[in-house]
Amino acid sequence: GDAGSYQSGALYITYALTALMFSSALNEALGPRWSLVVAAGLYSLYVLSLPLALMLPPEARGARVALALCGGTVGGFAA
Repeated sequence: GDAGSYQSGALYITYALTALMFSSALNEALGPRWSLVVAAGLYSLYVLSLPLALMLPPEARGARVALALCGGTVGGFAA
C-alpha cells in the first residue's frame, strides 16, 4: 500500500543523504566496530517497524504512514 511506498522513499532518501554527508564522519567518530553495532541496532528497528505497521488497524492510516516514514528514516541511517 501507500505506507510501503512512503517507507521505501524515506529509506532511499535518508540513505543517500547520510552516505553523502555523514558516513565518513560517523565512521571516524565511532570506529568501524561501533559503527557496525549502531547500524545493526538501527536496522533492527527498521525491520521491527514493518510488522508493527501491519498490526495497526486499517482505520489508522495516518499512524501507519507515520510509522512507515519513521522506520524508513531509521533504516536509511542504518544503511
